[in-house]
Amino acid sequence: MKENLLKLWKKVKKWAIKTALPWLKTGWIHLVSLLVLLIAYGNLEGGVADLVGFWAFILIGFWLFWKLLGADKVIKSAWAQWRNKRK
Repeated sequence: MKENLLKLWKKVKKWAIKTALPWLKTGWIHLVSLLVLLIAYGNLEGGVADLVGFWAFILIGFWLFWKLLGADKVIKSAWAQWRNKRK
């Protein structure tokens, strides 16, 4: 059990060093803008708060899945394979 946790920790650490840290070095402003959106969401009321909350949700999804976890690479490679298959 301990060995499995150690292997998992090494994989997570490798991913963080390879993917997360470089993104954080260049994308820190995105985190600041998200923080500003969440503060605005907490201080607004009505339809404006709904709009700000929806926009914050979209940005979280985009940055988390598309940029940080590398979904853009997966989708782009799948798209390229599909195009090559059609030719």
